[in-house]
Amino acid sequence: MDSERTSLKSVSVGEGDVATASESRGDDAYAWRAARAFDAIPDAVVVADGSGRIVLVNRAAEETLGYGRGELPGLCVEALLPAPLRAGHVAQRERFTDRGAPHTLASNRSRLWALRKDGTTIPVEISLNPLESDGGRLVVASIRDVTQRVRVEEERARLEDQLRQAHRLESLGTLAGGVAHDFNNILNAIVSNVDLARSEPGLAPPVAESLAEIAGASARAAGLVKRLLAFSRGQPSSRVATVVRVLVEEVCRLLRANLPVGVHVVTEFEAETPRALVDATQIHQVLLELGSNASHAVHGRPARLGFHVDTTEVPAGRPNADGLAPGRYVRVRVADDGVGMDAATRARIFEPFFTTKGAGKGTGLGLSVAHGIVADHGGAIAVESVLGRGTTVSVFLPEAVDEEAAAKAARPAPGIGSSRVLLVDDEPALVRAVTRLLERFGYQVTFCNGGARALSVLRADPYRFDVVLTDLHMPDISGLDLARAIGTIRPGLPVVLATANRTHSDAELDEANIRVTLLKPYSGDALADALERALAWR
Repeated sequence: MDSERTSLKSVSVGEGDVATASESRGDDAYAWRAARAFDAIPDAVVVADGSGRIVLVNRAAEETLGYGRGELPGLCVEALLPAPLRAGHVAQRERFTDRGAPHTLASNRSRLWALRKDGTTIPVEISLNPLESDGGRLVVASIRDVTQRVRVEEERARLEDQLRQAHRLESLGTLAGGVAHDFNNILNAIVSNVDLARSEPGLAPPVAESLAEIAGASARAAGLVKRLLAFSRGQPSSRVATVVRVLVEEVCRLLRANLPVGVHVVTEFEAETPRALVDATQIHQVLLELGSNASHAVHGRPARLGFHVDTTEVPAGRPNADGLAPGRYVRVRVADDGVGMDAATRARIFEPFFTTKGAGKGTGLGLSVAHGIVADHGGAIAVESVLGRGTTVSVFLPEAVDEEAAAKAARPAPGIGSSRVLLVDDEPALVRAVTRLLERFGYQVTFCNGGARALSVLRADPYRFDVVLTDLHMPDISGLDLARAIGTIRPGLPVVLATANRTHSDAELDEANIRVTLLKPYSGDALADALERALAWR
């Protein structure tokens, strides 16, 4: 037993005697216990002489740095540093050996790294202490592996960055709401005045063409604002019969603005424009994701991205490979002639966090979110791809049964009768245009600048009006609160709420006596339709 004991006395720090603590043998019980204690220190301890040669290490040093028993003594301490740091370290080591005092190295701003035997690096903290011995001054380096701490710090930094991003998005949502309100009022005034101008008889063709261009540009601007609001403020899903061609054309405009030279977007549509029952914002997100992926697949070389829209039918009684129920669907095919995918990749593209893009270039969530959106709409996504020849992604969306159009055709044309409208808004230009439209339709219009004034007028004569058209955002009283108050003054008086963004649930609207929601900016036809539907509740 005694012959196996380790003695620190035998560990010479003079010339020519190099060992690990456990390799020196002796009979001194105290030295044996000291050596055992040295090996039990949890941090790596490396002792080097004045020339930088390692003379003593503990077990933790061997385990931390990946060396076997007896491999570290005799090496130069620079062997434990990444190659780019070695040259500068020699001078620092010599200065510390000559006159250094105990101190700790490393900080959050300048992290230290140690090189393991297998070539990998680990983040460390190092404490240095000079030690006088019979053979000269030694340097005792205590090395702590801080890999786990660094991971925790990086995770905390990532979470803090996510929190800051969430705060930025929240701020953006607040800003977008204010901007959208003002901007949509301006757009609404433009749209209403264009409607008035286009209804004038005898317009010269160039004037009519210019007015049509203004109307189209206003509609595109309104669509962009609605999408900004939907993404930043979490607008509830609202599915309506939507012309899919309009969504595809908007996506193509956005893609063309960012594609490399030589990548061309082509479109092909059925003669009769199909409509799908969708949340337009969500499907726009899906198509933009597919178009973006297609553009990445061509790697910037000359190529074509194709968007094809048609309708297809899944017959009853026949199994469908994509899981579609029998019925008619609008099909949007997004095709590229890029690199394509093999079967293994194709089988995983809808998995969350799976991506074929390089590190830092994709989250792997885009297609999984797109798949979820389409499935939630009662549709499906199918993928065809040949490695080296390109990919075609087909989106199937339930075709809309246009019951609303049929109902609208059965209603009398706007302007029949002389219903009395209370118009409540705080935007003078919009009020002037809307008043002229309503009067042209045959309505009698009374205007109030704000909710407080409207309540005063209604209290004075609750049965003076047949319908109320109010803006949602007003300085004194919101349109929602105004509608609630109207319900106490005259229950059953229908209210139409004009808003840039539908952020309230159906239950909230019903509770507030809101019969119809009219999204800004609205056309004259949409305005007349909203009032007719509200009046039908009487």
